[in-house]
Amino acid sequence: QIKKTQMSENASAHFRDHVTVFKDLPILSWNVHDSMTSKEGPKTDDKDFVDVLLQSSIFCLQETKREFFLPNYECFNSTRKDSRSGGICIGIHRSLSGKVKRLNTGCPDFQAVTIFPQDDCKFTIINVYDSPEQSSYKAKRKAKGSGPNPQMTTLEQIMEFRAQNPNMGEILLVGDLNARTGNRNVAAEELESDSDPEDVNTASYPGTTERASKDQIVNARGSLLLDFLACNKLQILNGCTLGDIFGEFTSVNYNGCSVVDYMAATPDLKEAVLSFKILELNKHSDHKPYICDLKCTNSTIDTSDLLDSLEDAPTKYKWNNEDEGTHFNFLAAQNSPEFQTKITRISATRCNNKNDVLELNSNLVSLYQELAGTVLPKKSNSQTKPKPGSKNRVKRHRMKPKSPWFDGSCINSKRELNRLAKSYGKNPSSQYLRELYYDTRRSYRKLIKSKRSAFIEELCRDIESGKN
Repeated sequence: QIKKTQMSENASAHFRDHVTVFKDLPILSWNVHDSMTSKEGPKTDDKDFVDVLLQSSIFCLQETKREFFLPNYECFNSTRKDSRSGGICIGIHRSLSGKVKRLNTGCPDFQAVTIFPQDDCKFTIINVYDSPEQSSYKAKRKAKGSGPNPQMTTLEQIMEFRAQNPNMGEILLVGDLNARTGNRNVAAEELESDSDPEDVNTASYPGTTERASKDQIVNARGSLLLDFLACNKLQILNGCTLGDIFGEFTSVNYNGCSVVDYMAATPDLKEAVLSFKILELNKHSDHKPYICDLKCTNSTIDTSDLLDSLEDAPTKYKWNNEDEGTHFNFLAAQNSPEFQTKITRISATRCNNKNDVLELNSNLVSLYQELAGTVLPKKSNSQTKPKPGSKNRVKRHRMKPKSPWFDGSCINSKRELNRLAKSYGKNPSSQYLRELYYDTRRSYRKLIKSKRSAFIEELCRDIESGKN
């Protein structure tokens, strides 16, 4: 028992040596517009898509339309029953998996997870996807009376959820609200009010202006959202935080651009936000991903340091029975004085207990390894490792086709589409870039469909003809 305790303490000390403490916590939100494409399969198979998510320790996705999973992340999914729309997911990096608590919201349109950082300043992330008011899901929900509160809006259900869970700490609201708020925000002086939300006159909140936005339109749902934020003492981060001082568009469609994706935080949590940035548009969605860096203590294990601390695996040797020279060299090495002395010592060993057997086995294995290393020399691992102090140059590999039918023309078309997506995202008002981007996207999808269909037809013909 004492030995086991010492081993566990040594292991803990070993891991503590490789723990890195970060002072910021990147949180990303993105309406991915379905986590799977009908022509290319799961989006997680695309490196460009995964690279966006890997920028964060916590990601919040909307419109996944199915359960979503990503390696090294603990994913909490919430999907709509009997509906092909919606779907949300919160992914927590495994270094934080023991510091989170999932809360039961009772509604498929929003989910909540409480984070417990090392500095004991807990906060709760609420991930929301509020479908457009004219969507078929909203109409069916009201007509059938489905859900726990079919007549309540998503914002009203969040209000009720907060009332039932008063000890959630600070709040970070993220997601696609499908509401346009122009350049309006909740005034800071209103957040200092000690009165209850029911006693506050919310009609004055939509009139406040404290942020920049390229979308100057305020619709009815935007006014309701501002009222909701005021009642819950939340302020929008878009357009008033370092990294997004101009209030960039978050949704870029053929019919126009808008800001409908938000992050909003309570006052104390907003003070801990280091930056907020709208990322570039890409081919995976017509919504831009956006990320904020939160100032809080977060520890994680540096995997590269751990790998360097591990011992090398035993070298494998390939014996060639047809090579007479190797056989002769092996016999000659055994008959050398050095190895004869070791063989005699091993032959004279007497085993009286378990430890003696283990020691004899270890000495015998070491002898064979030394013989093999003499006869069949291998390149030492130290020659392949970089020298201390030298810079490791990361070699960029060319993108490999993920499917047999994904040939060079598909790769070039995808690169061109990604290039146009970045250009169009930076200049969404350009009619030329808009038409060029959507034409290229249509051509890319047709190309993918034709290549895949041709491959399947050829495969079926080979099966029918009996080819292997």
